[in-house]
Amino acid sequence: MIRLVIADDHAIVRSGLKQLFALNADIEISGEAKTANNCWTACSAVRWTWCCWI
Repeated sequence: MIRLVIADDHAIVRSGLKQLFALNADIEISGEAKTANNCWTACSAVRWTWCCWI
């Protein structure tokens, strides 16, 4: 299982990535963030395997 945190300042990009990753049963979205500070907060608050920051 890959646990992923998605970070991007555009909500439409985050939404699209969540929909794309939802197609794969081996990927779980553990969190998402709008800014760099939110990204570090999200990454420290959840257990994740990968952080996708675009």
